[in-house]
Amino acid sequence: MALIIELLGMAVIAALGALAANAGVAHALAKSAEIGGTEVRTAAQVQAETLTATFYYLGGIAALLVGRLVSGRRGRVNIPGHGILPATVAAISIGFALQMSYGDPLHRSLWPGPDFARGIALAGGIAAVVLLLPRDPVALAAPVYGALPVLIVGVFIALALFGRGTEEAEDTLINLAGFQPLELVKLAFVVFLGLFLGRRAAKLRHQRDRLFGLDFPRQRQILPAIAVFLVLFLSFVLVNDLGPLLILSLVFLALFYVVTRAGGWVVAAVLVVAILVAIAVQVPAISGSEKVALRMQMWLDPWFNAQPNGDQGALARWAIAAGHLQGRGLGYAPAYGLPAGHTDLVQAHLAEELGLVGVLLYLFCLGVIAWQGFVVSSLNRTPERMVTAAGLSTLLVAQWLVIFAGTTGMLPLTGVPVPFLSYGKTHLVTFTLVSAMLARLAEDGRAREVTSELLELRRGSLAVLASVLIALAGGVAVAVAQGVVLADQTSLRGAITTLAPEPGYPAGRVTERYDPRFEEIARRIPRGPILDRDDRVIATADAEGNRTYPLGDAMGTLLGPPQQIILRPPWMLERLLAHKVRGYPEREDGNALWLAEVPEGGERLLFIVHSHEEKPEDRARAEAMAGGAPVRLLPLPSPDYRPLLPLLRAGPADREAALARIVADVEARTARITIDARLQKAASDILKRAATRGLAAAAVVIDANTGEVLARAQWPDFDPGDPSLLERLRDPRFHSRDPKFTGYYGAWTDKTGFRGVYQGGSAAKVFTGILAARAGLLGGASSCPLRAGPSFPCVHRDAEGPFFTRPGWYRSVHDHPLDDPHGNPEFVEGMAVSCNVYFGQLGLQLGPEAFERLVDDGLEMGFGRGWYDPGKPGSRDLALTAFGQHASMMSVSQAARMVALVGGGGVYRRCPPSLEKGVPCEEKALLAEPHLVSPVLSGMRAVMTRGT
Repeated sequence: MALIIELLGMAVIAALGALAANAGVAHALAKSAEIGGTEVRTAAQVQAETLTATFYYLGGIAALLVGRLVSGRRGRVNIPGHGILPATVAAISIGFALQMSYGDPLHRSLWPGPDFARGIALAGGIAAVVLLLPRDPVALAAPVYGALPVLIVGVFIALALFGRGTEEAEDTLINLAGFQPLELVKLAFVVFLGLFLGRRAAKLRHQRDRLFGLDFPRQRQILPAIAVFLVLFLSFVLVNDLGPLLILSLVFLALFYVVTRAGGWVVAAVLVVAILVAIAVQVPAISGSEKVALRMQMWLDPWFNAQPNGDQGALARWAIAAGHLQGRGLGYAPAYGLPAGHTDLVQAHLAEELGLVGVLLYLFCLGVIAWQGFVVSSLNRTPERMVTAAGLSTLLVAQWLVIFAGTTGMLPLTGVPVPFLSYGKTHLVTFTLVSAMLARLAEDGRAREVTSELLELRRGSLAVLASVLIALAGGVAVAVAQGVVLADQTSLRGAITTLAPEPGYPAGRVTERYDPRFEEIARRIPRGPILDRDDRVIATADAEGNRTYPLGDAMGTLLGPPQQIILRPPWMLERLLAHKVRGYPEREDGNALWLAEVPEGGERLLFIVHSHEEKPEDRARAEAMAGGAPVRLLPLPSPDYRPLLPLLRAGPADREAALARIVADVEARTARITIDARLQKAASDILKRAATRGLAAAAVVIDANTGEVLARAQWPDFDPGDPSLLERLRDPRFHSRDPKFTGYYGAWTDKTGFRGVYQGGSAAKVFTGILAARAGLLGGASSCPLRAGPSFPCVHRDAEGPFFTRPGWYRSVHDHPLDDPHGNPEFVEGMAVSCNVYFGQLGLQLGPEAFERLVDDGLEMGFGRGWYDPGKPGSRDLALTAFGQHASMMSVSQAARMVALVGGGGVYRRCPPSLEKGVPCEEKALLAEPHLVSPVLSGMRAVMTRGT
């Protein structure tokens, strides 16, 4: 009865697998149709190949059913193992559905599903033969087991001489004559160990020494084990692949413990492996394989390694996080989101399409096979059969563990197939044989009499089973953590990697990539328009979705360079308004690269910083590392995709409906700013004319009553809609070859805001006037008449012009050389004639505390309070600051806000840098009463009417 239920279960599982695969192909076809492009197959061809693949798949399962029917009815004292083959069929069915629905079957030549189905047919047929044979695998191998080591060594030598690598890693020699023999070598290794250790079990267990409280086999018994370990390490060197070493080492350790139960050997061996891995981590090149060295670096830093293809770990983690609980559905994963999703990273692909539920189902299948395999081992009738069954079960779990740990970042990623899931026939044959051999060893396997020797082996086998179950439970915990608990955090992270070489970047371009699922969602949401205060268009999109800029070069820098360019300046409106026009903002804590030019073209990465702000210590470090080559800071794009998380987590139908609603609601993605387009264009034209008489010009126009910016222009500037600009900006040396758009901070410097801070000059006299008004030097209470302010002498003159000095100063303070002494001017007159001598003395009377207090209270100067030092009391530096030198640094925007304070009655207003209309501005009353600024305003008028 149990056998009938087992066979029915296999048949039902196979039918469900076929249905799931066909549904996945339908979804993949729909996805491919949306992508478009040159077809390598038609939809009809895909459907025809799907039908053929389904027949191959069902044929392989049918062969297993026939073999199991014969084997299950033949034995007399069978060990219960009715879950082994149903669990195997379930795991194979999951792999079949994943491979059939992978990628883009219409436009991509690689479609692994049909070939995977042929592998199932081959594996099912060979496994059926094993089940049908009258003798079990141990009995068949016993006469030739001595030749197995020679065969194994011969395979490694053949791989070293004639082996080939994969497309991803040509230096890893794992392919031989169209298949990967290392998978079959593992099986031969397990059979050899089962016979070798099983025959010596009693001797190995009883001849032990005790050291440090642990049991060790005696030296003459342990020497063969050490020799095997050395052979394994040598095999790793020969084929340049870490995977076989780890897997076969785990199998060897497990079987040696089953036989000896000597914990000391296991501890020592684990320490040796840990030391070898540590050496490989510290000196990645010791492996001799570029792929192994790269994967070591990826393991140590999966997010910021900046290596070519170094985002493989990030791609896997993004896919796992995207699946969350229930997955995106078979065939719904991005066609090009996980390049190795059919091979090394197929478990990540499983997590994405079937979610945590699918991962747990797969782990359950492995757990059933391993558990029943160890049951077969612990209840079997000979030591050889017991050790072999334990080895087969361990091999299955060790293979899964190594690649699962690599996929999730617990270990370096190694290119070994995932049992029953990965693309490739050899591994399918190998692990289907593992299950068939376990089922065959259960046939007539029960011991008639449990001897002490068998009992000891049973205890060792059950101890390893406990370790296996703990490992699987750990896999469940990691899957829950990465697929659910940390999923949002992982999905939102970026990974810095190096792209393939391209013109201008012979070594590849370093960039930061984000989850392609977010990028696909974002691509489908057109940027909304940017309108001025009266709804005139400043930026919009044409019918093809390309950004257009009606104002042209009137505000290119303020808007920012085209969105295709990596550099996203922090002041650009296209970035600051992203939360509105795109539906998600830019992160404030983005990453940036320090780069150095190289003679052969392009740039090389020096180091990565986690801020877009340039720091003097970082520049000094970069210049030291560059050895004299020009360096620059390159901010990387840093989108904050948190608002798109609900779309990522939604099911396919809900996601499409939500995207349709977002795209249709253009008004919700429309940003309105305080800029007046007509005034902006007029200001830009004025600056262009002014620039013909000088090098550059910049202007900011502010509404003094509200603080809103009405215009913010500079010249030279660029037209962000100019197609030729895009090609120039792609030149990695643009920032040095086109100095018209270059400043201290690199290309596209904003000359009006924080990045355009300059010596204030005489504009700083307004600042000193505000200080005098705050100190009550220019007026009294509101009921008293205004005073003209203090008078200071300007009566001395030398060859450099009017001057004054103080004892101890190394040099006098001068007015313009062409000026005559101004006598004893008061405040308005001193401002009208722009008398440095007057304002220097006024600043000395006010003292540095007045300057510092005004900055502390909120009036911005230069780079902020931490950088502001007006000078000591009575110092020449303080006098210089008072009339516009020394610490009087300011941007054009800061100067405009300072002037607006005078026009606004002493209220300092600062609006958000995004210039969004309707967003409240910060307001601070820096003077007790509005009338106190009247003398300053009078002085400013006098400058225009009768002064300088």
